[in-house]
Amino acid sequence: MSRLTGTELASLSLFGGIDEQLLSGLVDAFYVGPSEGILFEKGDDANALYVLSGGEMTLHNKEHDDRVLRPLALVGEVGALTARKRTCQAKLSQAQVWILEKSDLDRFLATNRELASAINRNAVRLMADKIARDQSRLADMRGNLISTQKVMKELRQYVLASEDSGISDRIHDELGRLIMQNRRVNYRVQPPRALASSATFSDLVGTVVEISRTHLSILVERGELPKPSQTLSGVLNLSGPEIPTSGRVLRTINRRVDIELDPLLEVYGAKLEGYLTQVQMLDYLV
Repeated sequence: MSRLTGTELASLSLFGGIDEQLLSGLVDAFYVGPSEGILFEKGDDANALYVLSGGEMTLHNKEHDDRVLRPLALVGEVGALTARKRTCQAKLSQAQVWILEKSDLDRFLATNRELASAINRNAVRLMADKIARDQSRLADMRGNLISTQKVMKELRQYVLASEDSGISDRIHDELGRLIMQNRRVNYRVQPPRALASSATFSDLVGTVVEISRTHLSILVERGELPKPSQTLSGVLNLSGPEIPTSGRVLRTINRRVDIELDPLLEVYGAKLEGYLTQVQMLDYLV
């Protein structure tokens, strides 16, 4: 089995444009991995990055189609640089995989500032390109959603104007539910660390993991879990500003509580809207 070379490493996006002399020491830190089986599972700690130099690797996520990778491919670099959890399963088939442990990468970059700076620049460029591609796809999806909303509203009006039948009420109500569900007002965001949010309901204290104008999801840190349909009232801390809030518990999943919020007074609604705008702006490439 031939070793991974500096030329191969330099051909990959994260290491592109970096002098092979700088990469020589880093190449030596890679070791050969397994050729078959599961390389990592969804939810695993991202403790390494991988270079596929032979065979195939299949990335599997139940929410998306499988992706089959073939040489030469760099896998898991974002997780290794940011310590994020793996978002999919990786399965090998007659593969040749080279592994660089995150701890070895960190030590190497800590002692080589020139290489660290070049890799960081490439990583930022990669993320910017990814965000731009995601925004393009989101724009397409948003256009499709707007068209669908328009047609559903027209169909609802058509049902109202037509003679009643045994299915009229069901069709009208379902169309109305879908129209409301797809409204942008119901889009949820996940607060980042820089804009962390929390909620306090009596003795129940939790970190906000998802929030919109109409719904709130918290991870309970202290207090007894509420029951579905229970009404809660308390204070929502929006990374500084605090607003009174109340709502009905929809469900609890482990320590997560999903809440349907009651309408806010205009002054508090404006504060929530401002916070949501701040979080959403992190998804825009300007």
